[in-house]
Amino acid sequence: MPPPQPLLRKLDGIYYVASGTINITDPLATFPETYSITGIDMRGVAVLPNGALTIKPAVKRIASLPGAALPTGVALSRPKSDYLLVADTFRGLIWNVNIRYGSVGVALEDATTKVANGLKVWNGSMYWTSTGLGSFFCIPIDERGNVLPGRTLVLVASNLTCDDSVVDEEGEIYVAGPLDVLTQVTEAGESEVIASTLNSTSSALGRPSAAAFGRLISDRWSLYMTTNGGSTGVPSTARVSRVDLGQPWTRWYYTRVSCRSLGFGGGVRYTSSSLLLQTSRLIYYSIARLLLAGAAKTPTAKS
Repeated sequence: MPPPQPLLRKLDGIYYVASGTINITDPLATFPETYSITGIDMRGVAVLPNGALTIKPAVKRIASLPGAALPTGVALSRPKSDYLLVADTFRGLIWNVNIRYGSVGVALEDATTKVANGLKVWNGSMYWTSTGLGSFFCIPIDERGNVLPGRTLVLVASNLTCDDSVVDEEGEIYVAGPLDVLTQVTEAGESEVIASTLNSTSSALGRPSAAAFGRLISDRWSLYMTTNGGSTGVPSTARVSRVDLGQPWTRWYYTRVSCRSLGFGGGVRYTSSSLLLQTSRLIYYSIARLLLAGAAKTPTAKS
């Protein structure tokens, strides 16, 4: 049975997929010869009312991954780069694949890449989760996905339950945890569970794994998450869940996260900040507005 397949969009309509075969009841029994990177060109493809496609997508095998064990996270070294980074969970390394020529190398292999999982690149640095270590790491890389010489690896956060991760425009990190939680991590390494509770038996998240922000104006600050396919506990229902984070300026003084399972009706709402913290933020925000208003009315000296 194929595992959940990491998928990455390079340009509008062009996707890259890392895929292979495992036995879901025994994930360690993988088949290295099956793992590869595939390009899928969806440009010009549209869905008709009857569900048929206007044209078939163009599919091209980019590269085989020699000796791969379980490729999970994928990320380009830069938004329009030809270098694709691939976290290999069971092999314990991060591959570097040239998607133009199909060449394969290793970007990083050390103690921190053991059980490497969710992989992202933001602001010139490569970020990855280690499910085995329960930690989140980062290190600067160049445009070709190579670790910059002399740069030190950084432990961003630890004591996490982690699978995939995403980084928003403000540098805030969100980690999907297979034990039914979504954790927010700041650049300073502070972490807070903002949706569900550990090992929840009634969570709408359903043991989240892959996570991605929406692509529309209406959902650009919403996180969509899939379940893990049963590789870590069996989710009660296969689903896609959405967590609405709210605009960054609203989260600055009032953090409220609503989570609901799409297509199942009802919903569950979680509040990440206490009433006292919310109130103090509102007071601080109000004082700041008054000070700014007063400064605007202060006359300035003229020569």
